[in-house]
Amino acid sequence: PQLTTVRVGGRPTAVAAGDGAVWTADSFSNRAAVLESETSTEPATFRLEGPMVDVAVGEGGAWYALPEQRAVETRDPADPAAAGDAVDLDGFPSAVSVGEGAVWALSERSVERIDLHSRQVSDATSIGGFGSSLAVGEGAVWVAVDNREVIRIDAASGDLDDVSVEVPEVFGVATGEGAVWAVSASRGVTRIDPDSL
Repeated sequence: PQLTTVRVGGRPTAVAAGDGAVWTADSFSNRAAVLESETSTEPATFRLEGPMVDVAVGEGGAWYALPEQRAVETRDPADPAAAGDAVDLDGFPSAVSVGEGAVWALSERSVERIDLHSRQVSDATSIGGFGSSLAVGEGAVWVAVDNREVIRIDAASGDLDDVSVEVPEVFGVATGEGAVWAVSASRGVTRIDPDSL
């Protein structure tokens, strides 16, 4: 296989791809990097307001979760070095995802929805436990909670679904290929059919 490694500096801990570029986040510094996905061998680096634990790309921006600032900061893909907009949150974000017409931040024991037009938190949904991961797709926001279950939040209403899926030792979720995927410490990957809930 053909492999290409590009040094981005620091200690990148999260990566997202979209809008023709690859974006990294560094939870140990406030320096981020972006490189063109097909042609770039030299990343562009820029500073954010603080260390970032996650990054998501979509809806015209790159979105960074900054726990020390209790905020999500966005950057314009056309000019990532330009000052970004910070959206203040109620809690400390640990994950961010984009989809279903909004930006979603996992903030301790809730999921906060960020309106794309106002760039403000428009809604928050309590998840009843500690969330470790979230993903958006299939009309919903999916959250791994308390390392024991995956819950669903309706993306349109922001309502928490009454039904949850038990997945022992779950710590990560993703959506795609018509399903929700949950990874756990001891049981591999679990496929959840969203139409069956």
